[in-house]
Amino acid sequence: MMAFYNANKNAFEEIITSTQVKNIAVSDLLTIYRNHSPKIVLTKDNKDTLTYLKKNMFKIGLVTDGRSVQQRSKIKALGLECFFDDIIISEEFGSEKPNLNNFKYFTEKYGQATYLYVGDNVKKDFVAPNALDWYSICLIDNGLNIHTQNMDIKKEQAPDFKIHALKEVLDVLKQIS
Repeated sequence: MMAFYNANKNAFEEIITSTQVKNIAVSDLLTIYRNHSPKIVLTKDNKDTLTYLKKNMFKIGLVTDGRSVQQRSKIKALGLECFFDDIIISEEFGSEKPNLNNFKYFTEKYGQATYLYVGDNVKKDFVAPNALDWYSICLIDNGLNIHTQNMDIKKEQAPDFKIHALKEVLDVLKQIS
C-alpha cells in the first residue's frame, strides 16, 4: 500500500487490480480501512515519557488531522486517552493544521503559559505553533512516517528543535527552562 501511496496512485484501486480480487470495490476497502481497530502499541519509552509529562506538566493536549473514526481508533489502541487533557481532531474541530484555531484553543482555554508542540509533518505542523510563539519540536521519523521530512522549507515551517525519540522532549524542556 505504501509503495502505491508514495507513487501517487490510488492504493486501494492498485490492490484490487494487482490481486485480481473480484466483487469488491474501493469503497468497500475504504470502509474497512477507516473502521478497523488498528493493531498498534505505545512503546515503553513513549509511555514512560507521556507518564512523566502528565505527572510533571500542567496540561497536555493532542492536535491531529484526519477522520474522527480513524484517529479515535488509533488513540484508543495506543491507550492515549489517559495522557491528554484535550484532544483536537480536525474533522471534529472543523479545521485542519496549520489553522491557528486548532492551537489557539489551548491558549484561550489555559491562558498565558509556555507551550510546546511536537509534530512530524514539516509541511504544516509548525506553522501555527511558530506564529503563536510556542516552542516547536520536530520528531524525526527515522523512516517510519507517512510524510516526507524534506527540511528544505520556509522559515515559518521550521521547528525550533529536532529530536529522534519522544523522550528527548525532556532534554528540550531542560534547555528552555
